[in-house]
Amino acid sequence: MPDAECKNCGAALEDDSVKPAGERIPCPECGSTARHYKKSLLARACVQAGVRGTAYSKSKSKWFAKFRLELSFFRRGGVWVRRYMHLDKKADSYVETVTDPASGLTIHHCSEPLSEHTGHGSARAIQERPDAQPEDPAGRAPTS
Repeated sequence: MPDAECKNCGAALEDDSVKPAGERIPCPECGSTARHYKKSLLARACVQAGVRGTAYSKSKSKWFAKFRLELSFFRRGGVWVRRYMHLDKKADSYVETVTDPASGLTIHHCSEPLSEHTGHGSARAIQERPDAQPEDPAGRAPTS
């Protein structure tokens, strides 16, 4: 497919898009200097789906089971992995399995009582930086 065509007659022309309209070579077919430029683009989209669920008892604020099966980005390895996680309060169960979808190898597996699964994710303790200044309870800036 030519990069440039005559806008008047559609004849294939050399791409002269860098030249102003007054300096273009006229079309050999009709003499017009009007051009129609074409560029092709190719894109690829990939859709990935997952499923999450929460089981509630009578109250919508009291869940007793959660699960998820989805792709997740594994930062340490820099790859997308399949993550299965199941939390069950009634059975006191926590199960998490992370596998590489390309090879099928298990990267991480954890199966333990939910009551013992603490100190992970948002429940992790915030570590203080060694150079951090102690914070004043009144919210004032520290004086040196």
